[in-house]
Amino acid sequence: MEQLDIIELIESNPITKLSSDYNVKLLTKIKTNFSEFE
Repeated sequence: MEQLDIIELIESNPITKLSSDYNVKLLTKIKTNFSEFE
């Protein structure tokens, strides 16, 4: 559940809206990092 909350927080953060491409890369990186921890 924490993973979804963090992703949601980032998606709603105005800073990540600078570039949708950057946002996708950032979210992908975070999802990958969380998958490694699990």
